Amino acid sequence: MLLALVVALASSGGGFDGFFRIAAGLALLVAIVFGVVRPPVARMLRRHAPDGVPSPMVLAVLLIGLFVCAMLTEWLHLHAVFGAFIFGIGLPRDDRLLRALEQRIEPLSIIVLMPIFFALAGLGTSAGAFTNASLGAMGLILLVATVGKIVGGAAGARVCGYGWSESLATGSLMNSRGLMELIVIKVGLDAGLIGPALFTMLLVMALLTTAATGPLLTLIAQFHKPSEESRRHGSQPGM
Repeated sequence: MLLALVVALASSGGGFDGFFRIAAGLALLVAIVFGVVRPPVARMLRRHAPDGVPSPMVLAVLLIGLFVCAMLTEWLHLHAVFGAFIFGIGLPRDDRLLRALEQRIEPLSIIVLMPIFFALAGLGTSAGAFTNASLGAMGLILLVATVGKIVGGAAGARVCGYGWSESLATGSLMNSRGLMELIVIKVGLDAGLIGPALFTMLLVMALLTTAATGPLLTLIAQFHKPSEESRRHGSQPGM
């Protein structure tokens, strides 16, 4: 939601009139999805997919609705991902439907769409991010991103009463950006909020922090294991 606000501000060119038109169009789209589209879609699912498994025709209707909402947000000078997001949260909540959609759509997304997304992301990179002057900025971005996530996640877990190993593991898991980070920075690049050089730096940061999650968790487990064993031995009678 905050990202949509930032993109709307950027797309309006800093003018209040442009921002108001985008915000009003987005509000109208949300009202239509929840007030007009959601009730008949819910009736359609209850009638034609009572077990949560949509027929090919129902699946086609859902995909058409998704693409139409994506097209409308793109027409509003927002990113298409926001329209897809609005249509998704407008669907009735049903775990069975969610699992069925994952089984139908996920293979196509992973095999076809995800490689295309990474190819488009690669086309947006710049070799200028690896010059001597930019490497320092990339290192600073990586340092701030890693320390902010690990320290922030660990501090939050400690406040909730968890031990140091669980807290550090929480911070390490929070440090993993994954695909969502790539989507966010790709939206920023498409909207002109960031340039190719900064996009490349953030892309490298997202890949490195995600790849570092496994080794960090292993390191935390190995560091904590001796203290756990010594604590168990120390609690035995006569020790």
